Amino acid sequence: MWDIVVKLIAGLILIFCVMQLIIFAGLIAWGLWTDSIKPRLIPSEEITRAADELIEHFADPSEEALLRQHDAWYRSDGAAQTYWRRVRKSVATRLEGH
Repeated sequence: MWDIVVKLIAGLILIFCVMQLIIFAGLIAWGLWTDSIKPRLIPSEEITRAADELIEHFADPSEEALLRQHDAWYRSDGAAQTYWRRVRKSVATRLEGH
């Protein structure tokens, strides 16, 4: 009788641990998607438009893009960090061409 109870408890613990691992893997995948992959799928036209707006409205657009990226870093917003890093690179590329 005790053998069955021990096996049942061990089985329940195993199921619980496997479910926790699945949830953990899902959270890792969600974090990678929202903070790393999804922002890289933003069209280049949108990045270029944001870079053009910064160049048009600010005396030092590179610093403004860096400040916005830094602000996203303080808010722990990985998607916004990636977005503003791409805008900052676009601004730098456009300013080097002038």
